[in-house]
Amino acid sequence: MKVGYKKAIEVLYNEYKRLQAENGNPEEIKGIREGIEYLCYPFKEDLTEDIRSPLQDPNDPLYLDKADRSTPAKEKAFWEKMTTLSRKNIDVALYALDILKKL
Repeated sequence: MKVGYKKAIEVLYNEYKRLQAENGNPEEIKGIREGIEYLCYPFKEDLTEDIRSPLQDPNDPLYLDKADRSTPAKEKAFWEKMTTLSRKNIDVALYALDILKKL
């Protein structure tokens, strides 16, 4: 999941809670909830198959089979970048799961 989606989920969730508190239009509330669930799609249910998130870029050069790791320095740089991106992805995934629990 791309990190920018955390902000999108946060904004939608805040709007969702505001509309609920103000007894807003039920159709609008339902639409916002569906938008939140779509952004959190890979995390909302236990999937038995490996289904690609709709938020991932299929041309990402960091995929294991596309990365240039021909030297020890490139290999090290690759894993450092993967570590940073993995941490960010885990943070967003945990945030998305937390929001889904609150819905």
